[in-house]
Amino acid sequence: MGQIEPFDVPQLTNQEFFNEVMIMIVLYHIFCFTPFVSDTETQYQVGYSIIFFVCLHFCVNFYLIYKMLYRDMKL
Repeated sequence: MGQIEPFDVPQLTNQEFFNEVMIMIVLYHIFCFTPFVSDTETQYQVGYSIIFFVCLHFCVNFYLIYKMLYRDMKL
């Protein structure tokens, strides 16, 4: 994804790359809820970590969307 630019606007390409990275991080966290990690305290901490990354993902995307909307309204 970093080498290919699927969108004409570089900001959208960067946003798509960010989304892909965040999805990979969340999937890694979900893997930690399997029997691979048997310690419940570690799974508890991973739960807080996944909540943080999902909230970060939403906040960054909402910021970028509102930034583009504001820029388009301003024109």
